[in-house]
Amino acid sequence: MASALLRAATGGGSAAARWASRGLASVGSGSDIVSAAPGVSLQKARSWDEGVATNFSTTPLKDIFHGKKVVIFGLPGAYTGVCSQAHVPSYKNNIDKLKAKGVDSVICVSVNDPYALNGWAEKLQAKDAIEFYGDFDGSFHKSLDLEVDLSAALLGRRSHRWSAFVDDGKIKAFNVEEAPSDFKVSGAEPPPQHAREFIAPPQSPPSPQSIWSPEMVKNAIQYAVVDAFAAEPFKGNPAAVCLLEGEDAAAAADERWMQSVAAEFNLSETAFLIRDRDPSSTADAAAAPRFRLRWFTPVAEVNLCGHATLASAHFLFTTVLAKQQHAGAAMVEFVTRSGILTAKKVPAPAPPASDGGVPGEEKLFIELDFPMIDLVEYDSAKTLSIPETLNGAQVVSVWKSSTAGDLIVELSSGKEVADIIPNINEIKKCDGRGVIVTGPAPAGSDYDFFSRFFCPKFGIDEDPVCGSAHCVLAPYWGGKLGKQKLTAFQASPRSGTLYLELDGENRRVRIQGEAVTVMAGTLLA
Repeated sequence: MASALLRAATGGGSAAARWASRGLASVGSGSDIVSAAPGVSLQKARSWDEGVATNFSTTPLKDIFHGKKVVIFGLPGAYTGVCSQAHVPSYKNNIDKLKAKGVDSVICVSVNDPYALNGWAEKLQAKDAIEFYGDFDGSFHKSLDLEVDLSAALLGRRSHRWSAFVDDGKIKAFNVEEAPSDFKVSGAEPPPQHAREFIAPPQSPPSPQSIWSPEMVKNAIQYAVVDAFAAEPFKGNPAAVCLLEGEDAAAAADERWMQSVAAEFNLSETAFLIRDRDPSSTADAAAAPRFRLRWFTPVAEVNLCGHATLASAHFLFTTVLAKQQHAGAAMVEFVTRSGILTAKKVPAPAPPASDGGVPGEEKLFIELDFPMIDLVEYDSAKTLSIPETLNGAQVVSVWKSSTAGDLIVELSSGKEVADIIPNINEIKKCDGRGVIVTGPAPAGSDYDFFSRFFCPKFGIDEDPVCGSAHCVLAPYWGGKLGKQKLTAFQASPRSGTLYLELDGENRRVRIQGEAVTVMAGTLLA
């Protein structure tokens, strides 16, 4: 019989000690929650008139749990602070994600009469998402050994704060907060690994889990780290690319989880791919494979990213699509916050003489089709602080991008761009997202302009090679130089080359580059 290995108490004589010493099957993984509370019924939240009309009926546990996948969470009481402000909203706001996981119902249970519980549920506007049940005499929580004395708070005998996933009456995952006022492990979102509680059979090594059971957690996820806009490893801009596959991939793409993964990689961008269209399964076999694509810095999601899109396309062309029946696909489409973006294989351009790239048809070059971004005038009064921000560099002009609000600062030469040592703390105080510094390329360099991009507000002091920045730099320099095709050099310590072409009629910028996969593996968390 599985023993309960749960830290879930306040003070001496804890619930954890009682569970461990008694080995209660009622709270063991795989145990039957109905058998653990024999003869117990709950009272569905309702008005007094509804109670009278139903002859004060109750609902047996078997009717709640048998034949269903149920997420249930218990809390100390209606109208209390954490319960109202965090616990119930956590489940209300994530109800669609839980239902997408196959959950039939989400239930809130509390040691309250069903009438007070009903008024509280209506006040929270949560009855459409969550089923509320009263445990008016506390018998359900007593049976599960979840009762706690909160007389000090004038609440009397109540319940611990907890959550569980129950499949056909069998407990699959079970979590109890250390104190009723805590809200760390019992919410709708999978909590941080260090805070998770678990129940496991004694012979099994403990494995952290939240309300998500082993059947609900994400499958092992394939990832690669790709150096974009680079002809060799450890140059250009590294991006992690994670491919979420399977029927439940969309449901697994939880924003909090993706942000945690991006923070774990701690690269300038982490990209997440979910297949949106597979040509082999559609009538139009000639259609390009389509993937949904999202980009995250270590601290936030962004609306557009060039190097992580290039890295994603490289990963798909060389790994994912190469193993499938449409290995010959020359284009992929991405559904993003910035609309449909395309990436296609193209012949390698003739590289600048000063570049380390080696010409040859065997090299995989990829062209991204991105939106053109306009410049707007920047408040002249604010430009006075820019030289200080850039440690005294000679500023020619200052503009602002119309979308992200990046400042575009032109210096007198590309050499100044390469040599600049910016004041990162001052850049954090600037308007907009970040600062793009640019200047004309040195004569004879085979480049048209240099640039660097500093974005400390998004956790990136310097972005090594930023493709999306060239959506605004390309039309700026194209207009100044009177050219439709330009070759750009990002002069960061890692450096990278971008080949640009303007499509003014359609307001697009085509960005070409190559990439190198430097790491591949499996994401387990």
